[in-house]
Amino acid sequence: MAALTGLIRGKGKPVILIHGFPLSSQIWQHQEPLAGTYTLFTPELPGMGDAPYTGQFTLESLADSLSESMAEQGFERAIVLGHSMGGYLALAFAAKYPGKVAGFGLVASHPYADNSEGKSGRRQMIERIQKEGAGFVADHMAQRIFAPETQNSNMPLVRQVKEIMRKADPKAIINCQEAMAARPDRSFNLVKMKIPVGLFYGNHDLSINEKMQADIAALNPNISFTVLEGAGHMPMMEQPDAFNSALEHFLSQF
Repeated sequence: MAALTGLIRGKGKPVILIHGFPLSSQIWQHQEPLAGTYTLFTPELPGMGDAPYTGQFTLESLADSLSESMAEQGFERAIVLGHSMGGYLALAFAAKYPGKVAGFGLVASHPYADNSEGKSGRRQMIERIQKEGAGFVADHMAQRIFAPETQNSNMPLVRQVKEIMRKADPKAIINCQEAMAARPDRSFNLVKMKIPVGLFYGNHDLSINEKMQADIAALNPNISFTVLEGAGHMPMMEQPDAFNSALEHFLSQF
């Protein structure tokens, strides 16, 4: 696969922020001030944002594309953080190219494989898209990804994220679901990491409950663990100031 495209700005140590499903690099708009200190790369996954869908991919092939992107930019190593599905890609990348990862982070993401219920839910979404198109996806996901405070008091943000999701190519949405369903458990990859690892979760994230968050944080003594109050599955947008403060604290050790 070709290298991933995306915005590159700033100068300093490279920091790569990978968006989740079915979103785009726009979710990192509030993190742009980091470009004052770091070289910030926010890639677009195929079929999302402004990136065209160019054919079937897996998380492993996307890891290869990210490696190509780093080579094109002259990044020997980078601090790599991924949101949700972007975290699954970050884990695949770290497993395949450990020497290229200087630091690692998961934002509203986890290292575990889908259970049977998760796989079933992905199949149901694929089947529904094949029958009626992807028009329902944005509304369906928006019901689950925001904290109650966001739903009640920040409808402009909810509408913005829905618009981002509506731009995703239906073929890419199906491919993402297939790729995520096929991913293995990568918790051992976190266990054996010798580099700093940052975890960032919203306290209202329905996808990753408190027990799972604590279990992940216990996998490695190099892990720092931040829970962001008043955020769901989109902490970088729901609570950007608190998220940026936590992220800058994590990045300051490099």
